[in-house]
Amino acid sequence: ATWNTATVYQLFHSVALLGLAAQGEAVKPLAGQLMAVGTAMFSGSIYCLCLGIGPKPLLGPTTPVGGLLMIGGWIVVGLGNSFPSSSRKTD
Repeated sequence: ATWNTATVYQLFHSVALLGLAAQGEAVKPLAGQLMAVGTAMFSGSIYCLCLGIGPKPLLGPTTPVGGLLMIGGWIVVGLGNSFPSSSRKTD
């Protein structure tokens, strides 16, 4: 776990979140939520491990879970509008 890895992933996903926010309702909010929480868990746990903050047995497994959440966010983005959204009007 290196500081550089955490900062690169955080920067990359923050730009992706800005792009999702700019699209509005075009992409499900779930994608943004997964990316935001995943980035906080992934990068945050690496930051804490690098700084020696917090319990290592808890932070170690947090990193891959955060990574899986980020991957899940990208999957939702990739699926796009494949699934009906509850906020859409049907005529």
